Amino acid sequence: MKNIVIISSSMRKGNSDKLCDEFQKGASQNGNKTERINLREIKLNYCLACRDCYNFGNCVQNDDMNKIYPKIKNADVLVFATPIYYGEMSGQLKTFFDRLYPLFTSIGKKEIYLIATCYENDKKFVDASLEGLKRVLKDFGLTNIKGIIYGENSDEPNDVSDAQLKNAFNIGVKI
Repeated sequence: MKNIVIISSSMRKGNSDKLCDEFQKGASQNGNKTERINLREIKLNYCLACRDCYNFGNCVQNDDMNKIYPKIKNADVLVFATPIYYGEMSGQLKTFFDRLYPLFTSIGKKEIYLIATCYENDKKFVDASLEGLKRVLKDFGLTNIKGIIYGENSDEPNDVSDAQLKNAFNIGVKI
């Protein structure tokens, strides 16, 4: 049994959420413990660049990240879901990574899955758009990317296809 934490960075309930739902259902089916954190539902301040976390190991801010740090540290599997905005991960996900700095040297090895949705109808566009996210993951030592779940051609909240949903479920089952 694995401990799986899903970070969803979409600011609306839509395609990313649907793919997360299916992935989570599949992963839970085999007895894995899953938890989803929707960044739109938490208080997430911007990094202050004060370096207290670097010097003392803790962030000085008192927001919901303090509850999330131990979940990230204790996870076996991390899933990052993002809509693609202007060829990059969402700003909310980038802010989340900025705030993960207190775990920079202690996050540990994890299996990583990515979920990305966008209006483009080409997986190559999604792959190119995820390069920034992959660089950030690499900085944290999170290089064991086990799979990418694509939600291309999904602009409106119900555009994700049945095939994409089934793929998300099947990838979750395989964990």
